[in-house]
Amino acid sequence: MYEMAYNLNIPREAVNDMPNSTFLGWIDYFDRRPVGWRADLRSYYQLKAAGAEDIKESIYPSLTALFNENKKHLESDGNKVKQSAFFGMMLQAKGGKQLE
Repeated sequence: MYEMAYNLNIPREAVNDMPNSTFLGWIDYFDRRPVGWRADLRSYYQLKAAGAEDIKESIYPSLTALFNENKKHLESDGNKVKQSAFFGMMLQAKGGKQLE
């Protein structure tokens, strides 16, 4: 309770007074976006720009949840594109690359 109150910048009593659905929503949010992920992401990008390879899970475990969440969204967006009329036209293009 204290950790959540600290991260939300509210009194602990306000956390106790939250409806259960709101409390569970915040728990879900912190599972998908762990505390400190923004600072870790900035450091990750700096190391990546400096040439470091394969660093996200080994150094920054908080980014694992973030990258997994983004991967889910990218996969669902890719499926939407494959179902679109534009993708169908791309597959029928003459002289174009054959797509899977």
